[in-house]
Amino acid sequence: MLTISSIMDKLSPRIRAIFHTLASTVCLSVFSKIGHLLLTVFLARSLGPEGLGLFTLAIGVALVVGTGVGLGIPAITVRFWVVYKELKQYHLIKGFIASGIGAICLASFPVIVVGFWAPYFIDFQNLDKLYAVQVGLLLAPILAVRKLYRRIFVAEEKVALGIILDEVIIPYSFIISAFILISLEVDNLQNYFFLYIGISILILIFGSIFVLRYLKRNIFEEALISGGITFEIQWWLKSSLSALTGQLSKLMVNKSDVIILGLLVSAQNIGDYAAAFKLTYIMTFFPVVINAIYSSRASKLWHDADYVGFQRLMFEVRLIVSSILLPILIVVFLFSEYLVLYLFGSEFSGSILLLKILVVGQFFAGISVTSMMALLAQGREKYYGSVNVMALMAVVLGGWFATIQYGVIGLAWVTTSVFGLIAFGQTYYSQKNIKC
Repeated sequence: MLTISSIMDKLSPRIRAIFHTLASTVCLSVFSKIGHLLLTVFLARSLGPEGLGLFTLAIGVALVVGTGVGLGIPAITVRFWVVYKELKQYHLIKGFIASGIGAICLASFPVIVVGFWAPYFIDFQNLDKLYAVQVGLLLAPILAVRKLYRRIFVAEEKVALGIILDEVIIPYSFIISAFILISLEVDNLQNYFFLYIGISILILIFGSIFVLRYLKRNIFEEALISGGITFEIQWWLKSSLSALTGQLSKLMVNKSDVIILGLLVSAQNIGDYAAAFKLTYIMTFFPVVINAIYSSRASKLWHDADYVGFQRLMFEVRLIVSSILLPILIVVFLFSEYLVLYLFGSEFSGSILLLKILVVGQFFAGISVTSMMALLAQGREKYYGSVNVMALMAVVLGGWFATIQYGVIGLAWVTTSVFGLIAFGQTYYSQKNIKC
């Protein structure tokens, strides 16, 4: 009788390691997304639509600005790290870490200064939104360094540690700690912001200690043996800035809606939008996991010029993704009212229609992940970048005018339409010129 353990015993150590890594990554990713959903529900119940909207605005600013001040360094970490380690150039790894953290700190300083001095020069009408933006600016460098640490662990094939440090600890720590504020009857938005910043700083401190201890055992001692520390700042910066362009365009496609809402609508409307979007966000998990499973195989088939096999694989992947996402879309669409009112309360009734619109957009976003995998396997990064740049322009321009004319509903339709265009554009380019 075949059992899971007997099957695992027959596999090679390398395959078993890959399986365990994949399984732990999937479990932690699910755990993380559940944590962020619970955090959204908690904030919605505690603060209402307006408070949730301001909190969402702060996190959105932190993500966008944090990616900017990261200068693309996290994106190139794995590539350089793997090469340097294979060549035993530990002195370059040490230099990369030092210069990376230093560059993030230097890039963060003017952003924080401008953000906190701006109120003295500009007459802001909504002080609550301004406060949320300032919180986001303060969180940005913390987030950038955390992303760098995560990529270090990916390079070291310790993916689970990176996910725990970057995504898991914060939402659960915040929810647990927030009950202390509730018991003290000081559970307001300002104190929640202070709590979130405090937890982020503590995680950064303890995370830095953990990362440095890990590197001391595995990298730094070897660096001393192989020549101390060496810098290739010009080469690193050139590579990171190239990566930053793609990173920012992709992130802005996903987060520009929050920024637009922050500028044009009330905090309550932002809260309604955030609640609806968070319920759809779970749909993005499945395509990403499937992409991780099939991407290496797709690259090999394309490299071997097996175009028939490549086409067959792409059809298989799209079929799997559609089979998973379509039932979720139907369930969410049919039971949107129940989901919103049960999880968030009657104050979020404005999220019901938004949820129906945005869930369709997330279906298209899931399909686009498979097409992105095909483009990257073919080495057609420029097409991937071109679609994202055009999508960004459509979201910013179309979203801006739609929000002015039709409010948050208009932006939701634009976001969904753009996700559909991305899916169509990437699928078109991925199928173009395939020789079968």
